[in-house]
Amino acid sequence: MEMQSAVTHVLLNCPEIQSYVNLFVNTWGNEAIYTEFSKWLRNYVYDEYSSVQHLQLVKEVALGPESQVLTMNKYCVNGFKFQTEEVSRNKKTNNSGVYIQGDANGTGQTIEYYGVIQEIIELRDKADWWVVIKSKSVGRIETDNVLYVAYQNDVAIVQEVDVELETTLQHPQHILEEVFDDEILNVGEEIFENEENESFDDEEWDDNENETTEEEEWENDGIETSEEE
Repeated sequence: MEMQSAVTHVLLNCPEIQSYVNLFVNTWGNEAIYTEFSKWLRNYVYDEYSSVQHLQLVKEVALGPESQVLTMNKYCVNGFKFQTEEVSRNKKTNNSGVYIQGDANGTGQTIEYYGVIQEIIELRDKADWWVVIKSKSVGRIETDNVLYVAYQNDVAIVQEVDVELETTLQHPQHILEEVFDDEILNVGEEIFENEENESFDDEEWDDNENETTEEEEWENDGIETSEEE
């Protein structure tokens, strides 16, 4: 379920796949998206009897990601630096919170959800790479925050939350968020942390000439390679 949820979440937030999502929903309905869409897409794209032409990127994404993934404890996208809850715990500035607007259990009403990043996972396929953020659900809040990332409130109702991305993240900077049950999580259980006393603010991130690059920070913190079972 964990890998399927991550793959489906990537597909639903890939602009090149949107027309396929619409076709699936018109045929099978919203209820089947999280359980069937990824399998349906692969069969549809690779139907040897079909005359429909597909983009090469679509063909590659439809095959799914590699079984090997990368885990990390920080990630920078669109000028924002995200960190896991563990890494942020001893820092002056906490950058582990994420927020999204979503549908309230299929009612059509828009509500707001909040989560705390537990782990950042990078999935790779032949076409591109994708970052999936694993978080724990904190609940619903009212906020005027302008930063939106894809978020599922609870694994128990993962099929009922209709996520809407408000900030468009172009390839390859897709940043997605998914809640996974700790009991079924087999990817990157260990988070490396070598900068417990490090702190930063927006000015430091933008202006500090002596700050290490993102790649150097990842190297210092450690990037773990693990195998999906």
